[in-house]
Amino acid sequence: MREAFRARRREIVPERRLLLAVFIATLDDLRRYPVTAKPYAAAWRWIMSEEERWPLAFRPVCDVLELDAEAVRARLRATVARRPPMPRTQALRLYRARRGRPPVLLCRATG
Repeated sequence: MREAFRARRREIVPERRLLLAVFIATLDDLRRYPVTAKPYAAAWRWIMSEEERWPLAFRPVCDVLELDAEAVRARLRATVARRPPMPRTQALRLYRARRGRPPVLLCRATG
C-alpha cells in the first residue's frame, strides 16, 4: 500500500502538487471557519473569482488540476447551504489559534 502511495506521489509534478495544496487549503478554510471569519471570506472570494491572468487564481488552478471550475463552485454552494452554523465561541477559538501561522497546505484524510 505504501509503495503504491509513493508511486502516485512521484507522478505529480511539484508545480501541480503546489496547486493542489493551495486548493486543499482553501477547502479546509471553508470547512474550518464560520462564514463571518476572514479566512472563510478570503477562501470564498478566491473560489468565486473570475480572474484568469494570475496563475494561482481559481480557474487556472482548476484547469491544471483538470477540474470543472463551475462544477466545483456548484458543489461548494450546495455544501455551504446545508452546513450548520458554528457556535461563535468555537469559531473565535479556531480563528485565534490560526492567526499568525502559515496556511495549512495539506489536509488529513478522514474516515
